[in-house]
Amino acid sequence: MAGLVAALATGLMLTAGPLAHSDTVKTTIPVDVSPIGAAIAPDGNRAYVANMGDDTVSVIDTSTNTETTTIDVGNGPRAVAFTPDGTRAYVTNQNDNSVSVIDTVANTVTITINVGGAPEGVTITPDGTRAYVTNYLGNTVSMIDTATNTFTTIDVGNGPRAAAITSDGTHAYVTNQHDSSVSVLEIDTAPTLTGTPPAGAVGQPYEYAFTLTGQPAPTTTVTAGALPGGLTLSADGVLSGTPTTAGHFAFFIAATNDVGGDASIPVVLDIADTTSTGPFGSLGSLGS
Repeated sequence: MAGLVAALATGLMLTAGPLAHSDTVKTTIPVDVSPIGAAIAPDGNRAYVANMGDDTVSVIDTSTNTETTTIDVGNGPRAVAFTPDGTRAYVTNQNDNSVSVIDTVANTVTITINVGGAPEGVTITPDGTRAYVTNYLGNTVSMIDTATNTFTTIDVGNGPRAAAITSDGTHAYVTNQHDSSVSVLEIDTAPTLTGTPPAGAVGQPYEYAFTLTGQPAPTTTVTAGALPGGLTLSADGVLSGTPTTAGHFAFFIAATNDVGGDASIPVVLDIADTTSTGPFGSLGSLGS
């Protein structure tokens, strides 16, 4: 109180701080019966809403907040996920154990994939190559290859409902409602291969490790050209040995793990000749 009186006495102006912003409902958009799941397209221009009560997906224009069309899907749609390029949307249909794949340009279903019992959640890897679907009554996850729209089945806990994928695309986390657990899935990823080995010298021990990523762990091989004499390339990408031949060597190496395409890079490696010219090495002209 004394501070307030002093401020007023000296003519200082007291101002209130900014009010905290509270979000409010901007508009309400009528859609079809029992909307339950929604996803926003990567470009932000559209929202797709799964209407469980009448087996449709509503397409909302986010610039006008109006429903522009509806798409017939399977029985009991629950969740929606977009591929990263926004060209397709995957919709789980709980009541007929299926996933509808929507072409988002034409807004039509291009294929229906029969998966496990009561599919609920769906999420797609950052590279867009796989969709993971939780099958609530099947206690499984269907891993869909988005290039072929075929799937493999993974056993998880009791009552899987939702899934989330790490930003690097290496693991999926699946919630299991009925046994109070989370299943962590290791995701297969295509190989990558990088590296620029330094020059070496004849008779000097040499070792260089190329950088490999991928799941399962990829193996490396020389696919064209030849290594310098005395060097070998291990399956895990380590170039090592003691060079026996000087020269300029060009070759290709590849990493493969049967997931996606192989990773291949060209390599150029110079090996210097350090052979001495006499018992004391190359010392020039003594006594000159």
